[in-house]
Amino acid sequence: MQPAGLSATRLTALTNAMQGYVERGEVAGVVSLVWRRGEIGYFEPLGLRDEAAQLPMERDTLFRIASMTKPVTSAAILMLIEEDRLALDTPISSWLPELAAPSVLRDPTGPLDETDPVRAPLTVLDLLTHRAGFAYHFTATGPLAEAYAAAFNGIEARGDASAWLGRIASLPLMFQPGSRWHYGVATDVLGVLIERVSGMRLGDFVNELDRYRAGHLSCDPSVAGLRLSGTFPLADTDRVLDTLARTLPIEVVFITRYWGTVRAARS
Repeated sequence: MQPAGLSATRLTALTNAMQGYVERGEVAGVVSLVWRRGEIGYFEPLGLRDEAAQLPMERDTLFRIASMTKPVTSAAILMLIEEDRLALDTPISSWLPELAAPSVLRDPTGPLDETDPVRAPLTVLDLLTHRAGFAYHFTATGPLAEAYAAAFNGIEARGDASAWLGRIASLPLMFQPGSRWHYGVATDVLGVLIERVSGMRLGDFVNELDRYRAGHLSCDPSVAGLRLSGTFPLADTDRVLDTLARTLPIEVVFITRYWGTVRAARS
């Protein structure tokens, strides 16, 4: 029987799909893992981890993982909800008036001036679940992709969040809010929402949450999210990781040991 009760035919299709990315040159290599019913049902490295040296991808190859700031920002929003300062169904226009009446493209690939009014207000839940209709330049298509690229071009990450939001608010949404999932700048917008609701810079807000800290965490705030890093005594490794695991909804922790210390980082 196939491990974890998975279909051998479907796993072959998965392998072929991942191999396709490699053969088309879209990625140098990939590692795919499927965990089901408490066991590993599929674990397949494909392609190269080092194209110059022609080294194959392996199961234990280390990767740089992006967007790990998003769970931190989302956790901060959930804390504001827990404190009754927000609700999942709260229209965000109460704090982000720039997004009170966005337009929506009739065709996600079409001209930017062919739009409809938004049918329902954007909510906190829409942002948390990436169903707000936002995109990135690399997830949008047609003229909207170019508009997103232009909106981000030249924007200093540590600059004024309101100016950044104003640029994003000038772009039409790809879809009606709540209608479908699409990966975009929704979590970035949540960061601005946190600043408006709390009256604090995003990094300062998170730094104030002592019950969500382990050891010493330093924050590097930006419009795009939050980077957390800290240096801890080696003897405190288990305590630090246990605290992080219990307080932040992040399952991946990168540890580098050097000179008797442990560095836990999320980026």
